[in-house]
Amino acid sequence: MKKIFLFFLAFMLALSAAACSGAVDNNSNTNDNDGETVISSEINPMVNVPENTTAEETKAYEYIGIAVEFYQLGMDFNEVGGRYFADSAFALAAAYISSMRYAAECLLEVNGTNLAQDNKLRDWDEIAALCWASPYAWFFEGIVLEAQGNSSEAAECYRKAALNPGFTEDMEDWKAIKDFDTDMLRALLVELERWEDTIFEVTFGPRFIYIPRDENNFDVEFLNQKALESLDEDENDILGPLGYFLAALQINPLDGDSYANIAVMYMFMEDGVRVNETINSGLIADPDNERLKLLQETYKEALSQ
Repeated sequence: MKKIFLFFLAFMLALSAAACSGAVDNNSNTNDNDGETVISSEINPMVNVPENTTAEETKAYEYIGIAVEFYQLGMDFNEVGGRYFADSAFALAAAYISSMRYAAECLLEVNGTNLAQDNKLRDWDEIAALCWASPYAWFFEGIVLEAQGNSSEAAECYRKAALNPGFTEDMEDWKAIKDFDTDMLRALLVELERWEDTIFEVTFGPRFIYIPRDENNFDVEFLNQKALESLDEDENDILGPLGYFLAALQINPLDGDSYANIAVMYMFMEDGVRVNETINSGLIADPDNERLKLLQETYKEALSQ
């Protein structure tokens, strides 16, 4: 149990660090002298960086390295049975990688090169559904639109990305990808595809949470309100509010109330296995949550009758 809580703490610290730093350390040891080759101490050693990498390219590989760290964190949670924490970590990793990978494909198409693969995500709404806590789908969609000459639409995507607390000014560095030449984009795409395949091959891999795309979907209170509105519209529609509650939990896997909301939905669905799993996971994450304790007692009493 102690090991699980240490992983929980590491996860929340990692989230905080990524949000505060924009996932890029401006103090990294790089040489930013007009395209000279650089070596960065900040790039995750598991990332394959091509030779003769420029300062601008280095930023893209640093970005991949952050995604790899979330992937590794998800694997750690998976090993100790922290399903919902693993889900959140894998979701962030997938959001990082799939957003930049699709952007790289689109930018290659702008340059007249089509390397798209049928088995890859090629829809911004689908990519956004990987992780609603992430601003990356909006941001990289804006980069592609800007490269395509759609300035007003790009500006709107950037505006929506900037609403997310995970967005920082350092992310502006990643706009350099739209100026990469074809060889640079090809090399970057190879590494992005490698890690995307790795992330999606995991048993507890990314889970799509299908709710209407909205720039406010990073906000737990907003998601809970949308869930209640969905219930008011059709009390027989359980999947609608369940999606919003799952998105809220993905954003904050320490929130006991989110586990309680999800458990209630599973009760309506008469899915006892998921009810117990959700309540038990919630009490590990938030052991003092009164709603979860009451649900656990009530559910046990109902089963005993």
